[in-house]
Amino acid sequence: MKPFNLQEALAGKPVVTRDGRKVSRIIHMPEVADPYNKVLAISDARYMTYSESGEFSLYNWSSVHDLFMASEKKEGWIAVYKKKDEEEFPRASNYIYDTEGEAHSRPFGPFLTVAKVTWEE
Repeated sequence: MKPFNLQEALAGKPVVTRDGRKVSRIIHMPEVADPYNKVLAISDARYMTYSESGEFSLYNWSSVHDLFMASEKKEGWIAVYKKKDEEEFPRASNYIYDTEGEAHSRPFGPFLTVAKVTWEE
């Protein structure tokens, strides 16, 4: 999980809790003296307070409520081919293409198919 970044969160980048709940709003309250009440996060129609680094627990323990920046979902295409005639299993290209057409046009051996891949960063 990507560490919580208060400036990015205030700029509107998506935030989630450690257990995957989406946070709908972040409010920064720098004037509050208690370091664990400087950030207010609203999620599932309830609010909780946090440190400016997104920690929920004042004892420095990990919590399901800790804040993180949401992962960005990405997708692309890979070419699947047979590298050598004697190999039993197909191989995939070591490059992820932006489009299905690009993956079709650049096989590195006897072409079999293309496959869509997704991941989070």
